[in-house]
Amino acid sequence: MTTDDEVTELLQVLDGDGFVPAVAMELPDRFPAAVRDAAVRQVATRFAPPPSGRLLGRLPLIATDESRPVIVQIFLANLHSPDRFARQASLNGLAELRYEHVVDAARGSLHDVYDPVVAAAVRILAEPAAADPQLRALLAGVHEAHQGDPDFYLTTSMLAAYGIEPGAPS
Repeated sequence: MTTDDEVTELLQVLDGDGFVPAVAMELPDRFPAAVRDAAVRQVATRFAPPPSGRLLGRLPLIATDESRPVIVQIFLANLHSPDRFARQASLNGLAELRYEHVVDAARGSLHDVYDPVVAAAVRILAEPAAADPQLRALLAGVHEAHQGDPDFYLTTSMLAAYGIEPGAPS
């Protein structure tokens, strides 16, 4: 099997519906680092169609020291994807890879129109908000803006669970 064939197979596995955790555990043994890095480079240059949220969410599973910065760039580019699942996976991926500016990325995602993206941002921002009154006030404003909106039930529930009340910077 050629490297191109292995890259194609890896991307099909990562983007497949039947992906299970056991498969994730075997990826580093099944595909050498060079193949995983080549797959990441291929995703990085894909424009149309854009990568799916499913694929983006699984990229950290194949990260190497070489591909990690490329994956971060992929996630940053897809924070503005037309695919809501890609936006959510990208934000979660930045947090998973411990991207140093993930708080800034999460702040930018608070205005998303998709509840799980905003909820992902809230999850990332909740801890730093405990020590930052301005950030806590911002999250209180998010809670107030979405209070009573059934389309943002996840976000408002998470904010309430973190003790961030609507409009109250407390």
